[in-house]
Amino acid sequence: MADFCEVIWRVAGRMARVITLKQEEIYEHLQNIRTVFSLDEELTLLAFSLLHRYLRSMSSNLVLKSDAEYMYVFLVCVSLAQKALLDEGDAAASNLARSLGLECAKLAANQ
Repeated sequence: MADFCEVIWRVAGRMARVITLKQEEIYEHLQNIRTVFSLDEELTLLAFSLLHRYLRSMSSNLVLKSDAEYMYVFLVCVSLAQKALLDEGDAAASNLARSLGLECAKLAANQ
């Protein structure tokens, strides 16, 4: 299980750095993260969006070399996302999902 989780964190970090995957691949990977770590879908989307934005803005100053470093940064993003959802509600996560191109039926149904 630990090896599988490490792969998920590594791929999530790489995806967040430069999203070059197709929408379906990104969505599938986010679903894997959500399932493995028992996270709410909106929380996962918001945390991933925060990770993506943070890594892009810090690209010249931040180098993550290990899975543990990616995991730490992602967990910080999960904490921030949880705070944002408590403050703003599900609409914030839905808007972020759409900005990432992840317009899935479940998000539309949850609105």
